[in-house]
Amino acid sequence: MSQYGLARKLRVSPDTLIKVLDRLERSDLITRDGSPHDPEGQHLRITVDGRILLERADLLEEEQERTLGSDQQLRAELIARIQALGIETAPQPAKPALKLVPKLEDDDDSSHSSAAG
Repeated sequence: MSQYGLARKLRVSPDTLIKVLDRLERSDLITRDGSPHDPEGQHLRITVDGRILLERADLLEEEQERTLGSDQQLRAELIARIQALGIETAPQPAKPALKLVPKLEDDDDSSHSSAAG
């Protein structure tokens, strides 16, 4: 797959992906073939070390799902626990703020009173 094709598939900018690919290549997890001036960019190939690491990641993900449940199950459990604590889980509309106005010294003066005397 080309690096630009991968960027489109992952819905990230090519510049962002290239930074990640540079690190993966330095770690000998991928190789790039072809010219960087190719309109589709260089083609990516996973190395043996990269494939081993990917397989280990897959096993860890499977283990996590067995022990903690799926992401959806975990999310539902967290929401239930938060709600049990009485904490709102959805953002609430902002309440209008009250503006405090300092009391002026002349406010005690009866000449400003609207009551008839």
